[in-house]
Amino acid sequence: MNLKYLSAEWHAERRNFVGASEAASLLKANPFKTLAELAYEKKEGSPLREPSQTQKSRMFLGLDLEPKIIYDINSNLAHFGLSSEIKASQNSFFDKKHKLMATIDAESVDGSTAVEIKTTSQSWNGVLPKNYDIQVQTQNICKPFKKHVLVVLSFKNQKYDFFNIKINKALQERIKKASLLFWNRLENDYESFFTNTNKLSRPAIGLEKSLIKKYSNLKAREAKLKKELEMVRNKILERMAELDEFTDENENKLISKNVFFGTLFDKKIVEAKAPALYNEATKKAKTATTVLVLPRKKGDFK
Repeated sequence: MNLKYLSAEWHAERRNFVGASEAASLLKANPFKTLAELAYEKKEGSPLREPSQTQKSRMFLGLDLEPKIIYDINSNLAHFGLSSEIKASQNSFFDKKHKLMATIDAESVDGSTAVEIKTTSQSWNGVLPKNYDIQVQTQNICKPFKKHVLVVLSFKNQKYDFFNIKINKALQERIKKASLLFWNRLENDYESFFTNTNKLSRPAIGLEKSLIKKYSNLKAREAKLKKELEMVRNKILERMAELDEFTDENENKLISKNVFFGTLFDKKIVEAKAPALYNEATKKAKTATTVLVLPRKKGDFK
């Protein structure tokens, strides 16, 4: 599929798939994104936290350097274990069955080889990080090239290193299975991604405690809020029924709209009719800022 890399269309499509660079999160081997962060991003459509300015700068610097890196590779194909020149690609490929997606940086002119390009501020010393192996394995799932090569340029010593990636079918099966489990959990048990801090650990960057607290125990918080609102509604109904002005005729004038379980009353009217009750209610229910929701009668609210 021809999607411009990092375009709005590319991001929209990627929300429905696990990208190759994200796949390591499925196996808890991603130093840049936890499984919980991946879940939040796919569910909400935005990252749980924005990358730092340093991270953004490094990413765009890497993109800017890709033409130079491709030129350097083509200038010395034998050194990188290649027999055919490569060209920039940015084509996206999909494994729709397992909801995986991969975007290729470059590929050989003869179409036999995919090349993943990386830049780093450190030296890998000939050891391929696990998350990048998983990324290339996912690329092979989505588009099985005959050969996959990863080339990395180190800013530290301005030297290249390259890896001929051996296809690992066992690892690929783990990725596929983990992806299906992830999407099923996202649909049916989203809150569970945030209820156990042990599931949020990652090798290099820990998720802030404030974020863990903010997004944990969502169901319990929802139940507590519903109970609080029910108490406020019933309290208001009881007190409004005691007011002489609250006749059947005036009640009809107060009704603005029917909702799931009752009737909406304008907040200003409630405040004018029963100011003491209004003040008490709004202190207990900070969320009631625009309207107060009341049942027509006690038995209507369930």
